[in-house]
Amino acid sequence: MSARGEYDPKSARSLIGKNLEIQPIYGWGWSPRYPWSDLPAEALPPRSALVLSDLWDHEGAIIGGLGKIEASENSPLLNLWVRFCLRHVGKFDFDSNVGDSNLFFYSSPPPWPIENIASEATLIGFGFVGIIGFQLQHGEHERPPTTPQQHL
Repeated sequence: MSARGEYDPKSARSLIGKNLEIQPIYGWGWSPRYPWSDLPAEALPPRSALVLSDLWDHEGAIIGGLGKIEASENSPLLNLWVRFCLRHVGKFDFDSNVGDSNLFFYSSPPPWPIENIASEATLIGFGFVGIIGFQLQHGEHERPPTTPQQHL
């Protein structure tokens, strides 16, 4: 196992071209550079579907992927590309052991390899990426209040 988190390679490869779902979670790292203007910077994007187009391989381990948000009609993330990578060490999948990921959103497919993954991103944050309808396993990842003051 790598010093990073990694996905089971067989199950990850079987999902290329399929719909997955992103569940954003609260984090102090959400960028205020939203591509829409009617939400405050503290608000989380909605749960959205994406089509997985590629996997992110790092030193022989699959640590994330790339997809386009295409199947979420009313999502402000519609048509954005998202590159995601696991945040924690361990073995994860897209179903029963879904890991926390860093999420990087782009208006067009990001170049790869990219020197600084965050430099071209429109929006940056945290979330889970899993099969459609996956259930979060930890109560602390429920959608929080929409203002940081409510967390003090």
